[in-house]
Amino acid sequence: MGSHQENWFYRQLSESNDRGAAWRVIGNQVVFSRVNISSWFGTFIDPFNTDQWDGYQSNRNRYVEICGSCDDVKTRNL
Repeated sequence: MGSHQENWFYRQLSESNDRGAAWRVIGNQVVFSRVNISSWFGTFIDPFNTDQWDGYQSNRNRYVEICGSCDDVKTRNL
């Protein structure tokens, strides 16, 4: 996401309680957690898939921080 989209997403997530949202479900088509793929390909040169969230660590860290900072949000799974 670009910065404008990312800010919109975080704002919507933070303000969802004001709209009466009981659930906050975020769909994602790629693996969110880090996955060491060196065992798949037998190389340690680039053990992480940079096409997934591994390539966007700062974005992932911001997402985790936002989920933890929302007063009413109790993140059970990431």
